[in-house]
Amino acid sequence: MILLLIGFGIKIAVFPFHTWLPDVYLAAPSSVSAFMSGIVTVTGLYAMIQAFFVLSYAIDIHSIWVISILSVVNTFFSNITVLLQDDLKRMLAYSSIAHIGYMLIGVSIWTVSSLTASIIHLFNHAFMKSVAFFCAGAITYQLGSGNLNEMYGLGRKMPLAASALIISLLSLIGMPL
Repeated sequence: MILLLIGFGIKIAVFPFHTWLPDVYLAAPSSVSAFMSGIVTVTGLYAMIQAFFVLSYAIDIHSIWVISILSVVNTFFSNITVLLQDDLKRMLAYSSIAHIGYMLIGVSIWTVSSLTASIIHLFNHAFMKSVAFFCAGAITYQLGSGNLNEMYGLGRKMPLAASALIISLLSLIGMPL
C-alpha cells in the first residue's frame, strides 16, 4: 500500500510529491495545462481509487488513515501557498493540488457516498479547471503576462474571458448552479 501511495502520490501531486505540478503548468502552453489538469492528474486519482477498490480485500482498510493525513496536509499546504502566488497559472496549479486533497478526503473515508462524491468532484474539477486554464491562456496571450498585478480592469478589457474565468472559479469553490 505504501508503494502504491508513493506512485499515485507522484502522479496526482500529493504533498510532498507535488513540486513538479506548478512548474509544469506554468511552463506548458495553456492548452497543455488544461489537458493535464483535466485529464492526466484526474485519471491518476481515478486509477488510485480503482486500484484500492480492487485490492481492498488484500490491504488493511484501517491503514487508509495515511491517506486522510496526506489529504489534510495537502489541502492546508496548497491553500496557503495559493495565496502567495502572483501568477495566474501557478495559482491555478496550487488550486489543483488543493482539489486533489479534497478528493482524497472522500477516498480516506472509504464509503460508497464518499467515493461517489470524490468521483463527482473529480469530473467537476476536470471540466472547470480546464475552462479556467483556457481562460488563463487567453488572458495571458492578450495581456502579454500572467501576473495578477497587471490584470487590473480585466473585466472591461476582456469581458467574455473574465466572465468564463469567474464562472469556472465559482464552480470550483462549490457555488450552486
